[in-house]
Amino acid sequence: MRVRRFYGVSGDDGEKQGQDLQKMTSSVFELLGSVVISDFVPYLSFITKLQGHASKFSKIRDVSDKLTADFFDLDSHRNNYKKMKNDPSYVPDFEDVLMETPFENGTNLPDQDLLKLLQEMLNAGTETSSNTSEWAMAELIRRPELIERAQTEMDSVIGSKRLVEESDIQQLPFLQAVMKENFRLHPPLLLPHESREPTELLGYHFPAGTEVLVNSFAIHRDPSVYDNPDSFDPDRFLARPHVDHMSTSDPYELMPFGKGLRMCPGYRLANTMVALMLANLLYVFDWSLPEGQTEVDMTETIGLSVSKKQPLFLVPKPRFELSLESVAEN
Repeated sequence: MRVRRFYGVSGDDGEKQGQDLQKMTSSVFELLGSVVISDFVPYLSFITKLQGHASKFSKIRDVSDKLTADFFDLDSHRNNYKKMKNDPSYVPDFEDVLMETPFENGTNLPDQDLLKLLQEMLNAGTETSSNTSEWAMAELIRRPELIERAQTEMDSVIGSKRLVEESDIQQLPFLQAVMKENFRLHPPLLLPHESREPTELLGYHFPAGTEVLVNSFAIHRDPSVYDNPDSFDPDRFLARPHVDHMSTSDPYELMPFGKGLRMCPGYRLANTMVALMLANLLYVFDWSLPEGQTEVDMTETIGLSVSKKQPLFLVPKPRFELSLESVAEN
C-alpha cells in the first residue's frame, strides 16, 4: 500500500510496481552481498566470470534502471514542480530538491546521475527498514512478555484508539530499548569504507586505497561490554540510557548506522520509520504464531544485509477498532 501511494499508482499497475520494487531491492542486496573473489584477489577475475557474477550484475542493473525511471518519472515530476513551486502550501520533496538545486557552476545534476542516486535511496531505505522490523517481531514473538510490556507502556502514554505518531516515540523508553537491542543484534548494514591516504591504527598499517570492513557483529556482541551478548534483552539499555545509536561519536558499542562523518545519511529517517512500524504493529495488534507452530526459525541468510532465511509469518488480532480520523491522517 505504501508503494502504491508513494508513486501515485493504484490498482493492478500499482500492485505490480510494488512487487517489482520488492524483487529489485531483494536482488540487489543478494548480489551486493555475494563474495566476488576478484575484489580481493584481482588476478583471479576469471573465476568471477565462471561464477556468472558479471552477467547477473549486468542484468539486475538494466532492470533496476528501467524500474527506477518508471517509478520516479522525472519529466512528469519536473512539470508538476514548475506548476506548484509558487504555491505557498507546496512543500518540495527529495526529488524536487535534487532536480532543482544547482552546483556551484550553475549546472544541475544530470538525469542519469539523479536516477542513480534515487535508485540508491530506494535500495538502501526499503530493504533495510523492513528487514530490521521483521527481526524485531521475530525476537519479540519468542518473548511474549516483552510485547505485553511494550503494549502496557503505549496504553499508558497514548491512551486512545489511534495510530502511534512520531511525537509519541520519545515518551516510550521501553520501546526505544527494544529498538536498540534489535539494532544491536540485527543492524541494518555497514558499508565498506576505503582509506584515502596511508593510515596507522593500533599498530596496523593501511595503505591508501585499502577497503575496510567494520565488524559490527563482533562490536555488538563484545562480552566485555554486554552480559549474555547473544540473548535479546532490552533491559540492558534501560539500565544504560546513555548508549545512543543515533550519536555520531561515542559510545561506539552500539553503531548500527556507523559513526562519524561517514555515518549513514538516512539514519534519522530509518530510525523513525522502524520505530513507527514497530510501535503501531505492537499497539494496534496482538500477535501469535500460526496454529501448530511453536518455534520461530531464526536462521540467517547473507546478502548485503543479514535477513531471515525463512520469512516470518504471524497472526494478528486487532486490540481495538482504530479511530477513522487517525487512519485518514496517516
